[in-house]
Order: sequence, then structure tokens, then C-alpha cells
Amino acid sequence: MEKAANALALFSGQDTKPSHIWLTNHPTLAWFPGEIKAEEDDVYIVDDEEGDSFQVKKSEAIFAHSTVDEGVQNLLNLAEFNEGALLHNIRSRFRQNLIYTSIGNPI
Repeated sequence: MEKAANALALFSGQDTKPSHIWLTNHPTLAWFPGEIKAEEDDVYIVDDEEGDSFQVKKSEAIFAHSTVDEGVQNLLNLAEFNEGALLHNIRSRFRQNLIYTSIGNPI
């Protein structure tokens, strides 16, 4: 429960509760942001983009920032910087045929 509380603290600047959780063990996409559809006693019910449902224990939930689906060219502009945000950003940009990314400004 402490991990979930710490994750929520990261999003304290947002007006609403987080709407996405990282599906760290997604069967095909690894670290995919799933949308929270329901909350039960000790689990979140989370759907991926294809509508498949997953259960994520609240004690293991890693919340994704609300801007996760925006995608950025400069990786330093990610709202959160972790394995999931990095992989998902590159995956999203690849799907849009925007294959080039950078880290910081060119010299």
C-alpha cells in the first residue's frame, strides 16, 4: 500500500486521481499504460487499448502520468521519466512514423 501512496503523491499536482496504470507485464507490449476502469478492494481493473482487461494489485500499481499518450520528440520533456514512459513514447512515435527522438537540445 505504501508504494501506491507514494505513486499518488507524484500526481498531487493534478486535479483528479490518475486514470492510467502501467501494465508492467502486458503479454505483448511490456510497460503499456492501461486505463483504470474500476476499483475493487485490493485491485484495479485496467483495460489496454484493445479493450483487454487486467487486474493490478493496488500494492503493485505504478500510476502513469495523464500526459502519457501525448508523445514527445525530446525525451527530457516527458512528464515522468521511467522505463514505461520511455518505451511507450518511442512505441507511440514509431506508430506515427515519427521515428526520431532526442535527449536534450542539439549542441
